[in-house]
Amino acid sequence: MILDAGQGHRATWQSETGKTEEHKTIQHSQPEKTRLSSVITALGLIAALFTMLSFWKRRHAA
Repeated sequence: MILDAGQGHRATWQSETGKTEEHKTIQHSQPEKTRLSSVITALGLIAALFTMLSFWKRRHAA
């Protein structure tokens, strides 16, 4: 069997029964709303990190 999980992630394995089966591909798709919220969350975390870094640098520069 082949598992295609998206973003370059792929796994293959064979069953232990020894029977030859046709290869089945399983697609895993993430809903668009979940991807968009993940991107927005990541951008917010990056902005918060740079804001804290600028405050820390400004305070310790004097």
